[in-house]
Amino acid sequence: MKAKLIESVGCLQRSLRLCIRNVALFGSIAALNLTGCSPSDLIDTDVPSGTNDPRAYNTAEGALLRYRGLISSFRQGVSGGTGSQLGFIPTSSLISDELIASQANSINTSGSDASNIAVDSRNLDPESREGAIVQVTAGAWIALHKVRLAAIDAIGALHSYAPQSPPDRIGHAFALWGMSEVMLAELYCSGIPLSRIEFGGGAYIASGSTTEEVYSSALKLFDSALVYATDSLAYRHLAMVGKGWALLGLNRYAEAAAAVAEVPVEFVYNNSHVSEGSGLNFTYYQPDRLVSISGIVSDREGILGLPYISAADPRIDLIQLPSDASLPGVPAFMVRKFVQPAPGAGPVTVASGIEARLIRAEYELSQGGSAWLNTLNDLRSSAGIAGLDPLTDPGVESRVDTLFKERAFWLFLTGRRHGDMRRLVRQYGKPIGNVFPRGPYTGHRSGAYGTAVVLPAPITERDVNTSYSGCFHTNA
Repeated sequence: MKAKLIESVGCLQRSLRLCIRNVALFGSIAALNLTGCSPSDLIDTDVPSGTNDPRAYNTAEGALLRYRGLISSFRQGVSGGTGSQLGFIPTSSLISDELIASQANSINTSGSDASNIAVDSRNLDPESREGAIVQVTAGAWIALHKVRLAAIDAIGALHSYAPQSPPDRIGHAFALWGMSEVMLAELYCSGIPLSRIEFGGGAYIASGSTTEEVYSSALKLFDSALVYATDSLAYRHLAMVGKGWALLGLNRYAEAAAAVAEVPVEFVYNNSHVSEGSGLNFTYYQPDRLVSISGIVSDREGILGLPYISAADPRIDLIQLPSDASLPGVPAFMVRKFVQPAPGAGPVTVASGIEARLIRAEYELSQGGSAWLNTLNDLRSSAGIAGLDPLTDPGVESRVDTLFKERAFWLFLTGRRHGDMRRLVRQYGKPIGNVFPRGPYTGHRSGAYGTAVVLPAPITERDVNTSYSGCFHTNA
């Protein structure tokens, strides 16, 4: 039984992810235009019309192209693609307290504008078939599953057709795969189908995994990354930080701290984008108007949000943009590096040694004593950012809040805040109403914040994956 390579990835993604058309899974390798696809196509040995023959890429050069395509898919899945497709970071920043949904143009009641508002206001019905809701829940879902499938294909191709290639590339692929699964666990409800194809033949259509199971799956991938990435410290450190991130989500603080112990504070793994508008898909501006794809920086959003603007914290270097006409009187701010010198110009941080130190501090907090505060103050004094005074102990009742505020400012717009808010509810016992924005909605339209704390899986997943019956639950 022979599984098609590029086509099989596209077919599985199409059959399980909203029947997408014209998906370029591997950048320049193949632009798929599939007019019909079903699970049976996964083992069809005939190459469908309108697609490239995958056998042309069964070479060492083709394996390298697949690997590069995985990196491209990861960049888009995390930072956001061109146009209106939001990636993981922009989506998670909206549902948290980091961004307010914004559009400089007229409000579209069914397109990307309404999608962003639905996430920002947390009015997300898991059973909704409204176009805007499906669009926003499907965006990062599709993009992150696409990374998973591309990683499987790249790893298989490197093993089969490029055995002399540095094994670190395989380690890198495993690390990116693991990161995509942690991001799925952070953003979506419990009950995520980890469907997959096997390189060289066969497919597994999943019924769904709990949030804990998805984190655990990612841990195995990071361990595989560490086995293969023997020479590249950057890829090893990426896997270590990813493993620490997943272990925090599993409430395993000691193991998380151990996982990141070797990561130096100066380590940074960035998504680098080279074309204008293809970088971090947040908000940027043209000379005379704001072009808002997802949102502008929030300040004390919904009563409980953190003061990302008014705190004037040097860790968040903001620039004020031309006023957003759709939000009269609301100052429009965005992180400077994402709008200058060109839209999408700045690198997007995916993992860092700073995060490793914050993971260690959280473990130390769980153990009592003052080590956690010393770690935070060491970071404030050694990370090369002037103007950060030492913290003082706020007392037992406020220590968790202090730590998580430090995480919020150090890791601003890196996709960590929403997961942290979920953990404050799930692992630290805080009421949702004391963590997530609430009260009158401060963005577009009148109304109030809803109750959603996670994104539901797109309802159309059920239409094409008969093994899946929806979210197990939508709790934090």
